[in-house]
Amino acid sequence: NLTIVTCSKWLRSLANESSLLRDKPVKSIPNPLDTNIFKPLDKMECRKQEGLPTNKKLILFGAANVNDVRKGMDYLIEALQLFKQRHADHIHQVELVIFGKVKSETMQMLGIPFHQLNYVNNLERLIQVYNAADIFVLPSLQDNLPNTVAEAMGCGVPVVAFKTGGVPEMIDHQRNGYLAESKNSLDLADGIFEVLFNPNSIEYSKFAREKAVT
Repeated sequence: NLTIVTCSKWLRSLANESSLLRDKPVKSIPNPLDTNIFKPLDKMECRKQEGLPTNKKLILFGAANVNDVRKGMDYLIEALQLFKQRHADHIHQVELVIFGKVKSETMQMLGIPFHQLNYVNNLERLIQVYNAADIFVLPSLQDNLPNTVAEAMGCGVPVVAFKTGGVPEMIDHQRNGYLAESKNSLDLADGIFEVLFNPNSIEYSKFAREKAVT
């Protein structure tokens, strides 16, 4: 007598197709997010607190283990290299912020200035880090309904990600973020440029927050 609960509609659809579960009721309930805690703060003040530049466009990327193949770090590196080639007149404005476990040799492959925060275990600091960023990038090759996306959007930070798993349920393409084709580094690079340098970028932030609350 089972009721199956998944956090994404994507995983619900897999359960409905499963020979083991397809005869059971399957419900989808997204992971809860306290939007009174994950909320927009003063971006420049957050950068000062974290020792981050106030005159750059900051891309945020983070995971418990950044070097896990599923997190797509190789695709992010390639996307940044393509960004550098295609937008040479803008690349000097862009820097990367990374939190989580990451190998030093990986960082040297980025090709743009970076800030390594290592593990961020304090909730208040995590919210401050999100708020310091202009965008959050999620190059994951597999994901369900990642908390980092919801948390970033709760802080009014638009997300650029690959179209995989439950991620398309969170991001409305070219409204509160950008959905790139999975494993397409060029599309990811174009998404980063689109959201970072869009003249209506404040609208992306507004709709990201709105989606998280909804």
